[in-house]
Amino acid sequence: MLKPGKISYQQISIDGEAYKAAAPKVISASRATDIPAYFGTWFKEKLEKGYVERINPFSGKPYYISLQNAAAYVFWTKNPEPFFSVLKNFKKDFYFQFTLNNYDYTGLEPNVPLLDKRIDTFKQLADTYGSDRILWRFDPILLLPQMPAEEVISRIDNVAKRLVGYTRRMTISFLTLKSYRAARKRLANRYPEIANDPTKAIPTGNDREKILNYLQNLQKQWQIEDSDFTIKACAMPEDFTRYGIEPARCIDDHLLSGLFPNNKELMEFLGSPDLYGSRKPLPDDKGQRNHCHCIPSKDIGAYNTCRHGCLYCYANKF
Repeated sequence: MLKPGKISYQQISIDGEAYKAAAPKVISASRATDIPAYFGTWFKEKLEKGYVERINPFSGKPYYISLQNAAAYVFWTKNPEPFFSVLKNFKKDFYFQFTLNNYDYTGLEPNVPLLDKRIDTFKQLADTYGSDRILWRFDPILLLPQMPAEEVISRIDNVAKRLVGYTRRMTISFLTLKSYRAARKRLANRYPEIANDPTKAIPTGNDREKILNYLQNLQKQWQIEDSDFTIKACAMPEDFTRYGIEPARCIDDHLLSGLFPNNKELMEFLGSPDLYGSRKPLPDDKGQRNHCHCIPSKDIGAYNTCRHGCLYCYANKF
């Protein structure tokens, strides 16, 4: 038996040829693209085949991920409504990372449905599968000349007031552009006011402090209604714990074990609890970006395929 958190490998057959494939217990679908919004049919086909072929974005070489041993899925999306028909017949355990930003009429997310529609979809998912399985992301938080910190706070608050009772976690991050040249270029092209310095879209100093203080108060107020509600920060280098905001594990062993304690294969992967019911945390996934604390999994999406057209997106180079 493998140690908890270790990903095994198996042979798969493609056109009569044997290939080595990673066989993870947890599948990420996907950080690289919005599978629920655009690729539900593709996803069903891959489930039937039992594997996914991916291209390494650095080497350009193909590699394979088997779906045959998968015990749980984490779906990432901004619009899961087209995926509802897939979920009706989907037998595996799962939860959603649902990015629900309030950037209507800014041009930041040109092909994302309007906010009211997305909130309705969010509530429908929560009503169907439970509020603890639908995690709200406001990600990334950024500024524009026409959208200063006070406006961003108002936009976040507008969504928060409508999601109480429909989720138990909010995950945030602040815009980062350091390694994402294409995102910098898209923002500069769209907003001439920041063309000379796209980093002006990143909340810093007093603006960052205002937003974090607001989030701290939001968490306290929400916890009056739901004591288990938390706000977490995704892949941020700073320590926000003084605001009551812990680092996020978006693919989260603690959450998975709490949601699906009867999933034997998943629980073996996560590790057995001790006599006091505590489980040793799994190591961070070494294949992710700096400051990411997700547990080991495999992502099955393809970069440069999402059609939302979000200007800040790091997954599209164009």
